[in-house]
Amino acid sequence: MTYRGPFLLRLLSFAGSVVLVAVMALRATGFAPSSVHAQETALQWSEAERVWGYEDEADSPFMVADQNRTVHAMNSRTLEPGHIDVTYRQWTADYGWTEPVDVLLSPKKDIARLRGLVLNDQGYLSVVFYGGDEQDASIYYSYAPVAEAARASAWAPPREIAPFAGPINDAAMIGDGKERLFVIYTGSAEGMGVYSTYSLDGGISWSEPIQVHASTLGQWPIHYGLYLDRDGRLHVAWSEADETGNGQLLFYTRLDDPNSTWIEPVVLDSYKEWEVDTPAIVESGDELLLVFHRGFPTTRTLRRSLDHGQTWSPSVRLFDQIGTDEAVSFIYDSNGTLHGFFGNRVGSPAIHGLWHTIYSNGRFKEPQGVVAGPPIDDRVGDNSFDPQNARAVAVQGNTLLVTWRQDPGLKGNGVWYSVAQVDAPELPVVPWPTTEVSSIVQTTTAEPTAVPATPTPSLPVVSPALPTASRPMFSIGGPLLLAALSTLALVGIVLLMHVRRRAR
Repeated sequence: MTYRGPFLLRLLSFAGSVVLVAVMALRATGFAPSSVHAQETALQWSEAERVWGYEDEADSPFMVADQNRTVHAMNSRTLEPGHIDVTYRQWTADYGWTEPVDVLLSPKKDIARLRGLVLNDQGYLSVVFYGGDEQDASIYYSYAPVAEAARASAWAPPREIAPFAGPINDAAMIGDGKERLFVIYTGSAEGMGVYSTYSLDGGISWSEPIQVHASTLGQWPIHYGLYLDRDGRLHVAWSEADETGNGQLLFYTRLDDPNSTWIEPVVLDSYKEWEVDTPAIVESGDELLLVFHRGFPTTRTLRRSLDHGQTWSPSVRLFDQIGTDEAVSFIYDSNGTLHGFFGNRVGSPAIHGLWHTIYSNGRFKEPQGVVAGPPIDDRVGDNSFDPQNARAVAVQGNTLLVTWRQDPGLKGNGVWYSVAQVDAPELPVVPWPTTEVSSIVQTTTAEPTAVPATPTPSLPVVSPALPTASRPMFSIGGPLLLAALSTLALVGIVLLMHVRRRAR
């Protein structure tokens, strides 16, 4: 008996050391159960489905999530040539998508192209749309209580907040979730350039539009990326395009406070051989992240700022995925984890897909496929599958819903979506506030259409077999794990043999 104790202790100590080394190595490679990457690899997306009720050429809807387990989605819909209205619908995990309801018409030429959607803490949805065409257009604003948004009569008559918009149909809106709303748009009131207007009382009154930046001759601003940081600063990035439609210069500016003046716009990047465009800005801790397309073939590129946009790091290429497929859609879950979604292709032959990444510890994780198609030779093959323009929301903090459309240069096949649960707590449910809407006089909105009460089947959550060509098929984590398990098995055999020998 004096021999068995020390022998077993030495054997168990050796086994424990092997396991500890293996776990430390697994953590270093991102495979440890406690790492963020473990959540990423475990994320399971529902099978991609088409969102019913949208036409083939529809764009991805603008979406906001309340705290009543409901997503509010709005989009523009072409009813007939030369007639475009704004629709509203809802999504819930239990009932799926409701029928789209026509809620807003443009006072100018019956053409309303939605450019922004915001939900505030008072329970109001705010929208802006580009009303009109290339010859005559304005930016219009409307709002409705979220509890009544499916009734056309609940929406306030569209109000012109910025004349002389365009001729490029580009604008964006952002809000702080309270009373402040900011609109940035391409206009021509004082010459082609970037213009802004804002409201500090939830959309009741709006400032006079001002020119933020004057474009040079033969160029115009496109693809706005807006972000309000935790201190209330408004960050804006955009591209300056030439007659080819490709962005040549990437601009950035900032408004520290509505009562201050805009800082002088600066050029952060340029690529005149092809393009630099589709910026998206987001905050992570003390960092400001600017992700955009650059080069030929275009790739996702990153610049960082640690001083609220005063200075920026050099440009760094992010992923293997290439192609110009609109800006990254960034959202946070209830754990404060930053998720990014985007469409692109990877490999040769190319795999087109809708990709998901997580930002953690100062870097973006390797993108994983939400949905991806078969390898395609873009030079000669059928490239009809090409997801782009991802828009995502976090529902109740722990359910991620992402939508996308087909590349409009190809044959349209409607809007698609997928859903996944993340390892994060569900936020408390907050019912919609009841709001008196009888005082809203309806003059220029569409006829109301009832939202059906019949529920649609809930979504099955499955793990699709997706190609991940950009992800290594071999990792050091696998062999280390196998080595640890093999060692433990060997230890068990030796122990068993030793016990049997002592028993004899």
